Amino acid sequence: MANTDHTSPSSPAERREGGTFIPLGPASQHSKLPRDATLYLNPNAPANALYDAAEYRLKSLIDLLTTLELAELTALPNHNLLQLSRSLLLLASDAQSLYQANQQQRARGQ
Repeated sequence: MANTDHTSPSSPAERREGGTFIPLGPASQHSKLPRDATLYLNPNAPANALYDAAEYRLKSLIDLLTTLELAELTALPNHNLLQLSRSLLLLASDAQSLYQANQQQRARGQ
């Protein structure tokens, strides 16, 4: 998460209000290198907030897959299929990262 004055720290973890933000999974990033991560989550958020965010992404993924099931995919150019695959991967990866953070939060008893 960038600071409003655009002076983001170079570290992949960032301090905000006493919490450490961690990068989402590699599939959600523009780069596989942790130091180049651009999307973060707060693993110290309440477990129900992490779970709800994961569920929202999972529901979006299911809605997209349901729509695609009704589409005539043979009419789509290959680049459209690649774009759809990337979108599905991003949603699934984000949901997985959030579910993992939720599970860690619950294991800590918070």
